[in-house]
Amino acid sequence: MVEKAAAGEFIEDDKLKCYMKCVFDQFRLVSKKGFNFDAMLGLSPPKMKDTAIKAIAACRDTKWKENDLCDLSYNLMTCFYETAPDEYFII
Repeated sequence: MVEKAAAGEFIEDDKLKCYMKCVFDQFRLVSKKGFNFDAMLGLSPPKMKDTAIKAIAACRDTKWKENDLCDLSYNLMTCFYETAPDEYFII
């Protein structure tokens, strides 16, 4: 599933959603307050700053189920892919 998501094929699956949350957790990008876009920008390598700014602008208002950080993480990852498919990657 992760390999397919890395290629832009997103499957509505709770395990995949929570995997994406786990990735964000590792970088302290997600909390009960939502997603920390400023931290994402700070973690972005210099050559990807413009892409990160573009993704943040496009995805800042991403909808998610209340109190479901797995859902938020999944929806953000799909938005990031749609915004910049050529630069998209999953760790």
